[in-house]
Amino acid sequence: MRDSANRAVLSILLLCSAGLAGCSVLRSAVDTVETWIGLEPPRAALRHLTLVTDHDANDSSAVRIDIVAVHDKAAALALPKSSSAWFEQRQALKGSLADAIAVQSFEVPAGRLLKHVHLPHDVSRAWSVRAYVDLRGQSEQGAIDITNPCSVTLHVQRDLVTKIVEP
Repeated sequence: MRDSANRAVLSILLLCSAGLAGCSVLRSAVDTVETWIGLEPPRAALRHLTLVTDHDANDSSAVRIDIVAVHDKAAALALPKSSSAWFEQRQALKGSLADAIAVQSFEVPAGRLLKHVHLPHDVSRAWSVRAYVDLRGQSEQGAIDITNPCSVTLHVQRDLVTKIVEP
């Protein structure tokens, strides 16, 4: 009990001093306190991503893939469920949700393997991470949740995308 009381006092002191120091310090202090008391929002585990495209993927053409790190729940709810909707609205969404999402875009030629691709900025603090894959003729390709596995391979086949979770 004494340990939790000490933490509570320390938390209050941290918050008070952080309030005097500025917003970024305050956010850091709040994150620390949330971690201590178990209220920390979920964070993405994704650290490694590999992209593979078959020779006949997307009619043997390059495949557009966007990896979107989502930093809050409201933004996650605002994002489209399908890849076709994402690519139609991408510029507007990147503008309206600029502070809440980070996007890393790729154009991967057919028959390629890209290991350990660059992930969106601050992915480790993301609330969720999604992959949008633009395949010709596949208007209903859904967003692919790649938040929690530490290492993922996205395998783009002729008319299908497979998520492979790696150990």
